[in-house]
Amino acid sequence: MTQRLLFLAIAGFFATMNVLLWRAEFGLGNRFGSPVPVESVMRRVLTAPDDSSLELRRDGERIGYCHWVAGAAEEMVLETPADMEGLPEGMVRKPQAYVVHLEGGILTGPAEHRLRFSLELKLNEDREWRELVLRLGNRPSELELKADVATRTVEVRQGPEGAGWQRQFTFEELDDPRQLARELGGPALAALLAPLVPTSGTGEINFRLAWEARMDWMQVGGTRVQVFRLESKLSNRHQVTVWISRVGEIMRVELPGGLSLVNEVLVNF
Repeated sequence: MTQRLLFLAIAGFFATMNVLLWRAEFGLGNRFGSPVPVESVMRRVLTAPDDSSLELRRDGERIGYCHWVAGAAEEMVLETPADMEGLPEGMVRKPQAYVVHLEGGILTGPAEHRLRFSLELKLNEDREWRELVLRLGNRPSELELKADVATRTVEVRQGPEGAGWQRQFTFEELDDPRQLARELGGPALAALLAPLVPTSGTGEINFRLAWEARMDWMQVGGTRVQVFRLESKLSNRHQVTVWISRVGEIMRVELPGGLSLVNEVLVNF
C-alpha cells in the first residue's frame, strides 16, 4: 500500500510539472514566450548556414523580393596564453567580422520605374557597424551611399561614377540625420528617414537598435515549429518584429507602414 501511494505521488508530481511546463510554453499565462539572450539569437542570424529568400509585401500584397546573405570571417586565436616555451596550448576560432548582403527589388509599376536596392554592411566581432554601402534605383541614375567609421565620413553619389552629382559629409555634419535627407530629397524625405537613422547626439551615427528576444511558435504548412522572435522600436514609435528559425534563417519581418518580408518557405505552403 505504501509503495502504491509513493508511486502515485511521484506520478502526480511529474504530471503536474509537465502541465506547468506546457503552460509555460503554450499557455495564456506566458503569452509573449520565454525570454532568450539577444546575443545568442544575433549570432545565429549572422552565421546561419542558409540564405533567406524573402517576399516583400505591403498590406499583404506582394510588391517585390529580397535576398539576405550573412556570414562571419574568422581568425585563429590562442585559447590560453603561450606556455613558458612560447608554444600555444590551444587554438579556437573567433569571429573577426560579420558581413551582411541584402538585395532586392520593387516589382510594381512599369518596368522602367521599378526600383532595385542593395545593401552591404560590415560589422566587427561585437556587431558594431564599420562600413555600409547602400544603392537605390537603376543605372545610370542610381543613388549610392557609402559610410565608413574609420574615416568618419558618408559619401553620397547619384548618377554614373565620376560624372554624376557627389557630396561627402562628416559624421559631425550628420549628427541630425535629417540634414542628409534634406540634401537628397527635401523635407518629405527628411521626415521619412529621421526615425530610421538614430544618432547619439555626439557626432556618432548609431545603427544599433535595442532588441528583445523571446521564444515563439510559427505554423509552417501543417507543422508548428519553434522560432525566435526579436522585437525593437525605431525612435520609440515604430515597431519592428522579426521571426527567426532555430538555425538563424529569417522567416518573417514586420515593418512600419504595413510592410513585411515573408520567407519563401512560408509563401509556398
